[in-house]
Amino acid sequence: MNFNPAPGIIYDAIMYNIIYFCKDIFFKTMKTYVRNDDDVLLYYNKFRSTMIDTPPESLYPFFYYVGEGPCALSGYFIKHFNYFNGTYRDFFSSLNNKAQLKRAVLFHILEPYRDQLDIEAVLKEDPKSITEAVVLLRSHGSRLRSFVRLFYEFDDVANELKKYMETLVFRLRRFHEKYKEVVIKAIERFSAPDVVKVYVKKSGMSNLTDISSQTFSVTLLHPTVLIWRNEGDNFAFILSTNAHSALPLYVQYKNISPYSIATLFSNETIRDIIGALNNQEETITRLSMQLHVSRTTIDRLVNLLHNECAVVVSRSEGNEKYYRINPEYFLVAKNKFDREFEELSERWRKMRL
Repeated sequence: MNFNPAPGIIYDAIMYNIIYFCKDIFFKTMKTYVRNDDDVLLYYNKFRSTMIDTPPESLYPFFYYVGEGPCALSGYFIKHFNYFNGTYRDFFSSLNNKAQLKRAVLFHILEPYRDQLDIEAVLKEDPKSITEAVVLLRSHGSRLRSFVRLFYEFDDVANELKKYMETLVFRLRRFHEKYKEVVIKAIERFSAPDVVKVYVKKSGMSNLTDISSQTFSVTLLHPTVLIWRNEGDNFAFILSTNAHSALPLYVQYKNISPYSIATLFSNETIRDIIGALNNQEETITRLSMQLHVSRTTIDRLVNLLHNECAVVVSRSEGNEKYYRINPEYFLVAKNKFDREFEELSERWRKMRL
């Protein structure tokens, strides 16, 4: 096994700021995949207790988080950092490439508005285009001024980012040393043959053969992340302390969305099937007889529920499969639907102000 601490520690430096600026959204997103709510912010709170200063407000655009996908800086890190043998110096050198960093960050921020905005013009500091961008970003409220400064004074803000991240990474290196046993344990749990088998099956790492020869790094502040990059049969992983138990849930439920939930349960017969399975397991045949619906229709709808992970096969007898409700699906679905509704409500409220 090869161990490179740099990717995990740099990722933690980014995560610290994501959580600081967007703690509520981060918590709501992560608790879907972590059974104990206290574990979501466990190491963040431990590290936060050692910090005296707070992240500069000017750096907010690099780290704001919407509940899905990376923030601007984590997206930049994931794309440009070498997980196999990259160093802290490599990361800070990449921040010195202002043109590359500016293009990556501004496109990340403005990509959702590409049909309404000339992003290239914003990159060239065109006042009219920047004004249009600011209007589109007005939901950020009092932090909007940090975007204005980013658009007009990017090099200065990038210098502040580098200086701040250098200090933060230094402190996180000491923090990781304190929890060295936790880091080692996380790699050992992930490397267990039965766990690797699940990941290979669910995540498409078909060319992962010898786990003992791969490169590992661990993040403490993110409770569920598992990022990997491969070059042929060689893999480099950044994994969380909880990756061994959280990722199967993430992989299984990552495609659930408020749209998929609403579409699925708009079907009356599907709702009847859920009701029939509420307290007991049933077969396709028995559901067909109970609901007075053709077996073909029931089979098709149960397959939809199974693909969505709302029901699972509990056992088989001969040619018949018994299905039951998957309660974890409904917890995940509720959390995702609630989060989406709250975000829409908050955006609407800010637009009306």
